Amino acid sequence: MRTAQAAVEYLFMLVAVMVIVLVVIRYLRESLGTASRQMDEVSDEILRNFANLTGG
Repeated sequence: MRTAQAAVEYLFMLVAVMVIVLVVIRYLRESLGTASRQMDEVSDEILRNFANLTGG
């Protein structure tokens, strides 16, 4: 009986680790998306400012 209990406890720990990993992956994907959008906005602003300086 103890072996079955240990197996169930191991499975619960494995599920908990998988949930934590999925949460971290989702957070990182959202963060990278936000960073990418910010970089695009800054790049566009720099290009607009450069065009204004050069008269284009």
